[in-house]
Amino acid sequence: YAGVYVPTLSHEVVKGLRDGVKPTINFKGYMVGNGVCDTVFDGNALVPFAHGMALISDDIYQEAQTACHGNYWNTTTDKCENALYKVDALISDLNIYDILEPCYHS
Repeated sequence: YAGVYVPTLSHEVVKGLRDGVKPTINFKGYMVGNGVCDTVFDGNALVPFAHGMALISDDIYQEAQTACHGNYWNTTTDKCENALYKVDALISDLNIYDILEPCYHS
């Protein structure tokens, strides 16, 4: 959702600067790490990301890659869905957006 609220907030900051609202800040722009610009591209990123961060094994990654041919988004085969189910079972309890920080709740 960063592709929605960051530009909206930035727009409000710029309006405030134009209107002379204090405190004045030196606002140069904004940057969004992943604004989810493309559903297919972003949807296909989870499996390689999970593998790259060692959240899933090489074997499970290879199974998903072979069954899905790199298309993990909007799958059409049972074989691919079964492989993705295994991936999901391993990462479903994780905060996938903050895997490097300690977990303070269970």
